[in-house]
Amino acid sequence: MNWKRCLIAIIAAGVVVNVFDMVVHGWLFQQMFYSKLKELFRPEAEMNLPMIIFGDFVGAAVLVWFYNRVLASFGPGAVAGAKFGAYAGVFAGFPTFIFMHLTIRGYPYSLAWAMTIYAVVWCTVAGIVAGLIYEKVN
Repeated sequence: MNWKRCLIAIIAAGVVVNVFDMVVHGWLFQQMFYSKLKELFRPEAEMNLPMIIFGDFVGAAVLVWFYNRVLASFGPGAVAGAKFGAYAGVFAGFPTFIFMHLTIRGYPYSLAWAMTIYAVVWCTVAGIVAGLIYEKVN
């Protein structure tokens, strides 16, 4: 395993998905869901932003590590990374968020689907970044 390439991909994907999260969760989902479900979500003042940022880097690290392990099946590059990311997003997102709707009282079905789609897009974006890094860095 090329640790330099892997680390660069983790950092790059982590930065990109953190920005993506700020837009989606900080603005889009805030308007669509969070502001209307105050009893379900913590207020921004109670959120631990450093841990949320760290969590995105951990998620990026897991995704990049797994991409590295299956690289021979997908190959490097943006298209290959996007394909891998989409598969990973469906694999992780679909059961997770649909089951949240089934197990958490007050968790709307529409939010379950929005989060599922979001997970697929998040992983696809991270996969694109990883694919580009694996194509460019030796």
